[in-house]
Amino acid sequence: MKHKIFKYRKVTRAVYFFNFLILIILGFAMGDTYTLFKGGTENITAGEYFISAFFGFLFLMDFIGLILLLLKSKKTILILNIFYGSLFILLFGGEMINLFSSEKVSINDHSIIIGLCCIVLLLLYFINKFRYKEVKYEGIDSIGLKN
Repeated sequence: MKHKIFKYRKVTRAVYFFNFLILIILGFAMGDTYTLFKGGTENITAGEYFISAFFGFLFLMDFIGLILLLLKSKKTILILNIFYGSLFILLFGGEMINLFSSEKVSINDHSIIIGLCCIVLLLLYFINKFRYKEVKYEGIDSIGLKN
């Protein structure tokens, strides 16, 4: 019997699709950040270095999550929870910074970030709700017998 990660294939496909999409986006973001750092270091703040390291962490967690999902490992759910939790923290923290900053951000940008937060929370719910739980029958031979 094959080891299953999720109860339904649709959840597996949604996780594959979203993880692959985020992997591509984070790869482009890392490349863009690298060219920014290579161009000059006079205007780069410590916050930009922190964000770059956080993007690298997310990229690595997403890549490991995809590999574990392909290998159907038991640690897949843990890695995906860490990845989606970190992604939610990044999106929500960025939204809070935009909300309380003095710069005006358009309502479309706010709605996109809030929509992405909702999608991440929905995927977190689906991953934990529809994960495959193996039923172990311990002591089934002793049912009905007196001790």
